[in-house]
Amino acid sequence: MPAQLIIKRTSVAGRKPLANQLAFGELALNYTDGLLFYTDANSIVQTVGGLGANGVLGPSGATGPSGTAGFDGATGATGPQGPSVVNIDGGNPSSNYGGINSIDAGGI
Repeated sequence: MPAQLIIKRTSVAGRKPLANQLAFGELALNYTDGLLFYTDANSIVQTVGGLGANGVLGPSGATGPSGTAGFDGATGATGPQGPSVVNIDGGNPSSNYGGINSIDAGGI
């Protein structure tokens, strides 16, 4: 029977081995992500396969135009008219009784 090669493996997405978990030249596989890992001569975990890191995010584009304004709502009902002003001298606005020439009946 031929010898069987078994490497460290995981199915957890995003999991990567630490440098102290792999001996120099030892391999580890994340078969969910499709990545193969090894330690280099400086004991840094390197990746074989998969996609590289994403680049720097570019600036946002210009803001589009605003939409048209909606219609104004209906005007509410007009309230009742308040009481009329009554002159205390019977209708002569030129007379003045102690500095008072009219009374607003709405406050009474």
